[in-house]
Amino acid sequence: MSVPGVDISCNRCDYNGSTVVIFGIFKYSTSGATISLPRTLGWCSSCDSLAPIEDDSREARIESLAADLEYVKSKINREKKELLRKTPLLTRMFSSKEPYSESLACLQEQAVWISSELTVPVILSEYLGCSRKARCLICGSSQARRFPKLPEGLNDFYDNHRIKLQAGMKHPGCGGDLFASTSKIRLSMHFKDRIYSLSGERIA
Repeated sequence: MSVPGVDISCNRCDYNGSTVVIFGIFKYSTSGATISLPRTLGWCSSCDSLAPIEDDSREARIESLAADLEYVKSKINREKKELLRKTPLLTRMFSSKEPYSESLACLQEQAVWISSELTVPVILSEYLGCSRKARCLICGSSQARRFPKLPEGLNDFYDNHRIKLQAGMKHPGCGGDLFASTSKIRLSMHFKDRIYSLSGERIA
């Protein structure tokens, strides 16, 4: 996948960071299923840099879980269609049995679990209750805060010139102003899953 990023630089020191740190596949491992990990761009005091951090808003976590449910449902539908396609015509005509496979059963169990957690959270009660501080997804520190929304009006990737716009935040420990500008480099990236516990610790 080829992705552009936004460069973040300081006007007082030589700090340079990039929003590409947030790109990737982040997931939580739970006893019920693996679910998506909603994240946002942040500043980690321990890393002293931009970092992906957990999105600790209840709204974002509910939306992420609901999106997971829709994704699993779509996989269930595709699996059923594929099983029916492989079923002989006469069997389809005279049998009322629903298509079955172990992978389909697993997907259906995931859908039931996610749906129940959205309705009455048990395993995800603390997670959906946002009962702790968001953690940095690089070092695991809770000394992290949300980075301001990137300024509007940044150049398109294909523009010849780059204008730096104030990012709305001072550089911690330096005091300089942080500026945002569209990166001149488009990175080709292959993402691997990053797996975390519900406490925000990376486990794989």
